[in-house]
Amino acid sequence: MASQAIDLLWIGIWLLGCITSILIIVAIFTRSVKKWRAERRESRKKEYSTILIGYLTGNIRMDKIEQFIENHPDSIGLMFELSNELQNNLRGNDKQKIQKLLSLPVFINHYIRLIESRSDKKVLRGLIFFRELEWLARGHIQKIRPLLNHKERYIVHAAAIAIMASEDVKDRAYALRSLCRNKDVTRLAVYEVLYRFRKRDKEQWLDEGKHLTLLITDPDLPISHRTSIAIAMGGMGYYYHARYLLDLLRNTPLDDKNVPFIAGLIESLGMLHHPETILEIQRLLLSVNSVLILRASIHALAKIDGKEGIELLFHFLSQKYDLQIQVEAAIHIINIDILAYEWISETFIPDDANPEIIRQIKAEIGNENFLAGV
Repeated sequence: MASQAIDLLWIGIWLLGCITSILIIVAIFTRSVKKWRAERRESRKKEYSTILIGYLTGNIRMDKIEQFIENHPDSIGLMFELSNELQNNLRGNDKQKIQKLLSLPVFINHYIRLIESRSDKKVLRGLIFFRELEWLARGHIQKIRPLLNHKERYIVHAAAIAIMASEDVKDRAYALRSLCRNKDVTRLAVYEVLYRFRKRDKEQWLDEGKHLTLLITDPDLPISHRTSIAIAMGGMGYYYHARYLLDLLRNTPLDDKNVPFIAGLIESLGMLHHPETILEIQRLLLSVNSVLILRASIHALAKIDGKEGIELLFHFLSQKYDLQIQVEAAIHIINIDILAYEWISETFIPDDANPEIIRQIKAEIGNENFLAGV
């Protein structure tokens, strides 16, 4: 029995040694492969970077690069990666040259095949390529468009961004609506698409604004996304549609569900510097105690120049409002360079204003005699 136990022990030790040796060999082999791949990648990066720099400086023709990629199909991923890194740091003609390079059939066809794949991972890789293009042909858009109905929202998001390269505002509006139908899509994702929605071509601005106003009132979209679109219209400067936003503000029922939407409309109109917004804020103040709407009103009034707006901004220093609202109003009063307005007087200050906040305003603007009567 004892000898059998010893034999089993030695066999166990031998097996353990064999396993340990195999694991060490595998680890060394894996590390060597990783090192070889990293060195090979770095070598290729240097080679491809030299080719791209030669292209930008005019020493290498675009058709030569296309021929190189066709002869080395495994180079396309790294060539796109380097081209994209380059274009993100370029402007003007050099950036346009990279865009022309990425529009070559050798790139387009490869990434079209990826988005037609059944693998979500490959589809996403394909869409990442197309989102970097500033222009898409009709045929490419038709290939991407079905992905707006994909079950995975990150695929829908990537597809919507890619379609923002379309010159047709209808394509862009359809993609934005497809994204916004999903209430689980984050506000940041919506803003990322909206950022790319507007084109440099001013002739499109009226059509763009028209499509955005339709989305704002689309009952099939979550109110959170409609609010994001409304705010973005102000941020992107759709001045010709300010009247529409103002009418919408007047006609939207004041209930709990609509509070964020109303606040968003006020923010947007403030960014558009629309003076009639002041009258609407005055109307809302008669019945509103929502912190969200009050804060939006303060932000808007600080952007709208004029006596009526600034006087109403001082109104928020009243102690009938929460301290948070009073302080926010004070911060904006300090930041609008009120010393530049000679018509501001102590009559602007509410009778129940917090004396400490008024003293702080004076201290911050560096003029203790300002509003001396207070």
